[in-house]
Amino acid sequence: GAADMVAAGVPADPDYRAAFPVDGSFSSVRLDEQAGLIIAQVPDDRWADRPADMSRKQAKLAVQALVYTVQGALQSRAPVQVVGEPGGPAVPMFGIDTDGGVANADQLDV
Repeated sequence: GAADMVAAGVPADPDYRAAFPVDGSFSSVRLDEQAGLIIAQVPDDRWADRPADMSRKQAKLAVQALVYTVQGALQSRAPVQVVGEPGGPAVPMFGIDTDGGVANADQLDV
């Protein structure tokens, strides 16, 4: 899906570069209307910590790339929460806390 395109590493447009440092995929991405969140499930913890060669600013950009992509695909501006297992607690993405969801930042700040 759309989230996997963010994580694939090679954008179709040469004017863009990938924000994610490693290939990977998401187990699922769904809108939980009751919780008011988009839930992105990862299959493992490879993205939990920020890699040594990734700045905090780059980590925030990678998370925002995910947020904007899945919000667009699901036609919802709900915040995005990353989980490791269905119904499980939020897990960080590149060291960024996702508990309660990460909202889309102002477009001029991304």
